[in-house]
Amino acid sequence: GMSRRVGLDAGSREVLLDLIYRLSLDDKASDGKARAPGDGAAKERHRKERSGDDEDDEARRLRARAKEARREEREREKKEKVLHKALKEDRRAERRDKASGGVGPDDDDDPNRHPHLLDRPKPAGEKIAVTVTCASGETKLLQIARAGDLESLFRAARSKFKAMKKAPNVARMHAPPGPTIDDSLSLAPGAVVFVDFEKEKEKKKEKKETRSDPADDPNAETVVDAGIEPARASDGAVDESTDAGAASPSRRAPTLSDDVRGANPEAVAAENKRLLAAVTSRRRAFGGETKHFPLPAHRARDEIVRAIEQSGSPVTLLAGETGSGKTTQAPMFVLEHYAANCRGADANVLVAQPRRVAAVSVARRVAEEFGEPVGETIGYAVRGDARVCPRRTRVTFVTTGVLLRRLSRDPTLRGVSHVFVDEIHERTADADFLLAHLRDVLVDQWFAKGASSPASSPEGEKNKLRVVLMSATMASATLREYFASSFPKSAPSIPTPHIEGRAFPVEERFAEAYVSSSEKKTRPFRRDKNDIASDAFEKYSRALVASLPPVLAELEAQRSHEGHSSAFPGNGHGACLVFLPGAPEISKIERVLKDSLPNALFAKLHVTYLHGRLSVAEQRRAFEPAPKGFIKMVLATNVAETSLTIPDVVAVFDSGRSKKLLFDPKTQISSLKEGWCSLASAAQRKGRAGRVRPGVCVRLYTSNESAANQPTNDAPEISTMPLESLVMHAMLTRPERDPETTLASTPDPPPPEAVRAATARLKMVGAVAEAEASPTAETENARKKNSPKPKLVLTPLGAHLAHLPVEPRLGKMLVYACVLGCLPPILTAAAAMSCKPAFGVDPADKDAAVIAKRSASRVADFGARSDQLAVAAAFDAWSFNASDPHTKSLRLNRAAMRDIAREREALKKKLRESGFEVDSLSARANEANDDVARCVLAAGLFPNVARVRRGELRSSKTNRDATRGRSVVLDARGAEVAVHPGGVNGYQGGGGGGAATGGPPEGFLVYQEAVETSRVFLRDTTAVSIEALLLFGGDISVNHSAATVSVSVGGGAGGAKGAGKMDFPAAPEVGVLFKLLRRELDRALRVAAADPGAEQASLQGTPEGRRLMDVLLRLFPGGSMR
Repeated sequence: GMSRRVGLDAGSREVLLDLIYRLSLDDKASDGKARAPGDGAAKERHRKERSGDDEDDEARRLRARAKEARREEREREKKEKVLHKALKEDRRAERRDKASGGVGPDDDDDPNRHPHLLDRPKPAGEKIAVTVTCASGETKLLQIARAGDLESLFRAARSKFKAMKKAPNVARMHAPPGPTIDDSLSLAPGAVVFVDFEKEKEKKKEKKETRSDPADDPNAETVVDAGIEPARASDGAVDESTDAGAASPSRRAPTLSDDVRGANPEAVAAENKRLLAAVTSRRRAFGGETKHFPLPAHRARDEIVRAIEQSGSPVTLLAGETGSGKTTQAPMFVLEHYAANCRGADANVLVAQPRRVAAVSVARRVAEEFGEPVGETIGYAVRGDARVCPRRTRVTFVTTGVLLRRLSRDPTLRGVSHVFVDEIHERTADADFLLAHLRDVLVDQWFAKGASSPASSPEGEKNKLRVVLMSATMASATLREYFASSFPKSAPSIPTPHIEGRAFPVEERFAEAYVSSSEKKTRPFRRDKNDIASDAFEKYSRALVASLPPVLAELEAQRSHEGHSSAFPGNGHGACLVFLPGAPEISKIERVLKDSLPNALFAKLHVTYLHGRLSVAEQRRAFEPAPKGFIKMVLATNVAETSLTIPDVVAVFDSGRSKKLLFDPKTQISSLKEGWCSLASAAQRKGRAGRVRPGVCVRLYTSNESAANQPTNDAPEISTMPLESLVMHAMLTRPERDPETTLASTPDPPPPEAVRAATARLKMVGAVAEAEASPTAETENARKKNSPKPKLVLTPLGAHLAHLPVEPRLGKMLVYACVLGCLPPILTAAAAMSCKPAFGVDPADKDAAVIAKRSASRVADFGARSDQLAVAAAFDAWSFNASDPHTKSLRLNRAAMRDIAREREALKKKLRESGFEVDSLSARANEANDDVARCVLAAGLFPNVARVRRGELRSSKTNRDATRGRSVVLDARGAEVAVHPGGVNGYQGGGGGGAATGGPPEGFLVYQEAVETSRVFLRDTTAVSIEALLLFGGDISVNHSAATVSVSVGGGAGGAKGAGKMDFPAAPEVGVLFKLLRRELDRALRVAAADPGAEQASLQGTPEGRRLMDVLLRLFPGGSMR
């Protein structure tokens, strides 16, 4: 059925109409055609008061009151005329759209007019914020005064862009591309302008340029005492921070790979000497250790160094079995080689890891080998945390995502000598994009140097980037062809060194060795009444119960026979590592072991966990030795497959299963599917054993099942995930290309329709816009014939979102929260989405977590009917007083709270670096207003919106009455879905015929994601009002004949043509008022995003913004969802 009617009470209508009227007057006043209301009346009153009128006060007051009433009536009539005119224009536009099939332009849509150039020039001297970019790709937000020429713009650009050796002399519209401009009088606020120096104009500008004083030139060449400074975290080596646009490499502090090194040869020599001493000491100490535990990588050291440094190829493919030491040792071999040749100061090595826990743990381990704390010679940089010493760090372990953000503002990786990309076989989307970009950089480097013999020039070698791809199971032929195909045939062949063997042998066994003879002896499982184990879970859990006792007995006998070595880590028993599909299976398998194993054996197990939702401190327990007399058993997901080394593992039990999140771009639904892991993953799991003594790997499935079901490699992630972030990375790193073309150059390109769907979603977010150069008379006919694909550009909002370390929708929420004054709760909500669940101490007790979350949603009624705001309310309570009895009753996970606090600070830092005043009073003026926070959530999460209504009796084979009166939830496509029972708006309980409690309220929900398991569930939902959807959702339109107002939800879920709409009953004048308010609100938000440091960056910063905020607070006073 139709939703409730959209209306305005008399007070809200009056305030909104007054705002629209004043805005119309402001537009006229800017053209010199009108004055503010009441000015004439004020002057008349002032004249009368000074005229010495001797009439009595009462009569004078009556006449003044009558005159004021007549003035107010005339003003009211003018306001109604403004509304009537807007209604008339909107009705005319509606008829025109219908006549032209819905694609007609509005009255003021001139196809030849650039959207960022005003119809009428503004007066000179007016301050304006514009975004300026240049050929290097650097972008700056500048405050200039309008003028009849561009000298002030050029001076400001030259002072900001350090890469410019000469002042620019030409400017043209950039986003979208447009005409050359000669003055700044017609620039719209937030316009994007490209400035450059063109030689043909050099003579015209020669006089003006010779007048400039070199002493005033901030770009005049000076001797820089660079010291010894590899690219530091804050300068772009590994940190994610950036300006609003893609910053130029010239913004970094000079590194030792830059030409300025020669300015301080003493510092370079001292650093070379320090590094030589450090690597010599490491080799001496580590060489002693390898007498007991030799790593196979050391036997291949010379081959690896020759391949990387002397083959002449910029690419090396390094393969080595798990446990061979390639991750920790190969980058060190390069550093040792440089140090031994007195070139240690030239080394700036980045090692990309797919997971942050791997980057941190490997960096710490390698730093220990140097006998130094991490952050000296060896450092790391992951999202929200970096340990890098500006002048000393030579090898930095980073996540792939951090390296991609470096590329977005330093596409050529200036100053980096080597990039190692580890675990390349995993085929993550970030890694595939990284490979494509690195290939382009290497090809450009090759042809730029004209390198027929790269090794012939020492200076060329010094500045040449080398890429090393590492994996335990690498499809060498495929990747070799991928890179070799881009180089000329005369180029040296790509070397593929291989590290043979591992530290100790690992025996592989399959389930038939245990299950066939002992399955009947195993005790039956005791299941919870609501827990229906899958067939796969039953099979691998029975195999685990059957194989664990004999394997432990065998290892114990082996240990007793060999004798306990003091060099053996832990307490001598060794550890067992069990690979399971997910965290729920970890909880279930522990109960199965407790019920099925002999009590004496289970009592000896020291069970720990390792999966992605644990905090760093909880994950660290898996690496610590078990107490004396106990056997450590680590229950883990596939997070333990790669790079992480649990040193005392001697037995691996592999379920052969994994869970993957598959994204359908057509429906925008993610499906969490459990299936067989690949043979490549199985090899990685096997390699976790055999690090310290011979080990065993038990496959909890049969060899026949493996042959029939396990694929050779995993499907590339780029074909199964949302692509919005990669599209934005593509636009930043290759702005001249269409993102579809950029992503088509990856090793396994995603489907074009998936890229187009991601682009459509980014357009709806407001991060991307289509831009075509203004057509000329000659090209207009050709354009119509050829229908060229419009160029895509990042909007000012998109420039911010591309550099925030969260997905674009969350980034939009953060930007809008700054403008609307509700940053604290939104900051918490965004931070919580990348951390483990905040509620519930025991992951297995999901009901307790849900009860705690619903209790938090009632804290001061702030988080009512919202998962995101419930977390915000709980975090505030924890921050204020964690020991308060009520706070304790929320059963908050303290480790999760600490993670959220750290993530909040990291996000605040990124916003601050983008220019937002995150600590100002205006950023938190409405933090207690949950309605404003819901508006921001609607702006970020739209079009993920669902309609909730009370349902009729639905067909059900069992328990028919349980469906009567329950809520029916329909997504934007009209498909029936359900709110996840773990959310505050979901149903809880109801199993076994019992009555369910809770359930979503009638109205509308926005949600973070839709995930399909047993059915499609909406996760992390928030109840929002229709008014919030009208003002912060998709484009709105008014149907005057049907008396409805509609919100576009995009072209179906995938962004195809034929946009769907959600209709709401509303009087036409109400619809038009909302449409006018929406237009003004969008304008204010665009201007704020374009210049976050200006007054208009907050609605509280200008009189117009405050009037707009007053209207919003009338519509959203807070507490509407309680």
